[in-house]
Amino acid sequence: MGEYSAGGGPASSFNVSFYTNGAGNLPGTTIAGFLNMPYSGTPPDFTIRWTPFSLPPGGTYWVSVQAVQNFNPNGQWFWHNRTVQSNAGAVWRNPGDGYGTGCITWNRKNACMSKQVWPDQVFQILGFVEGPTPTATATHTPTSTPTATFTPPLTPTATFTPTPTPTATFTAMPTATATATATPTPTGTPRATPTARPTPIPRIRPTPAPRP
Repeated sequence: MGEYSAGGGPASSFNVSFYTNGAGNLPGTTIAGFLNMPYSGTPPDFTIRWTPFSLPPGGTYWVSVQAVQNFNPNGQWFWHNRTVQSNAGAVWRNPGDGYGTGCITWNRKNACMSKQVWPDQVFQILGFVEGPTPTATATHTPTSTPTATFTPPLTPTATFTPTPTPTATFTAMPTATATATATPTPTGTPRATPTARPTPIPRIRPTPAPRP
């Protein structure tokens, strides 16, 4: 959210930058910068779009928004103040010290400008919470098969006029491929193998020796 100075605007575009969290809970290293980004909306609601990018999860980051707008003749743009503070509170810098505040590097905005009594700014970020950008997966949509229906005439007449019955068109539907599931093969119960019975050995009776 933001607003122009009296009689000011419009901004030609916006610069949006993201930073790591540095020493003293102030913006550190620049992670990504998007210059001259187009926007939509009017004060107080501006919508700015930039190229998607990812941030490592679990970290703390800063976002900076700057209107691209010449003071002459378009005046100034002000980021809308927020009375409630989230985290460390908003910061501000003026590298050229055009406002004579001495805040040429990041510092708490209400420490740089005495009239800035509110600790934070109003904004909203919409995007993916974490992980890579989801890839769209094609989903097969079955084609419906028309059903023949009889539509009676609006005005009854003495002579019945048959209404042509639409011919149902057969549409080949994809056949689901069955997934093979391992089925346990019943194991037979072994039957006792009969034990071979010994073959009887014939008994030989001795032949009596001849008597003298």
